[in-house]
Amino acid sequence: MKLRLVCQPSVPASVSPFRLLDEQNREVSWANAFLDAQCIRQLSQRSLRADAFDLLHFARWSLTSTLRTDGVMSGANTSRAVERKRKQLKKDRAAVENAVEYVWSNGPVEGHVNRLKTLKRQMYGQAEFELLRARVLPFPVRPLHQE
Repeated sequence: MKLRLVCQPSVPASVSPFRLLDEQNREVSWANAFLDAQCIRQLSQRSLRADAFDLLHFARWSLTSTLRTDGVMSGANTSRAVERKRKQLKKDRAAVENAVEYVWSNGPVEGHVNRLKTLKRQMYGQAEFELLRARVLPFPVRPLHQE
């Protein structure tokens, strides 16, 4: 099965302009559902395009690995680098399937952690913990111990 990626610039805002199609011009539903979900999250066009190409490569790899396990292709003539890449993608397969299936994302949490780490780096060696607390927390905090 041959897969290809097409760009349809004149689509509604809730649908990704990048679509993954098979050889009969049918949409690959799981990949396009993921791209649509990313579009709803308002990812940039560049990020959507990168995700679409990643899904295209993943789908092609998935088809190839299926053929390889069926005995159609032998693994004897593949190089070590290809084997390493195949193993890495095989480990990531569950993560990609979960990203397609579920709408949950840990992106907001990672954003807060990134913000905190940036503040910590900026303040390294310049201030004590109370100033860090004042910059991190949006409101004043009462001291834990009364003097």
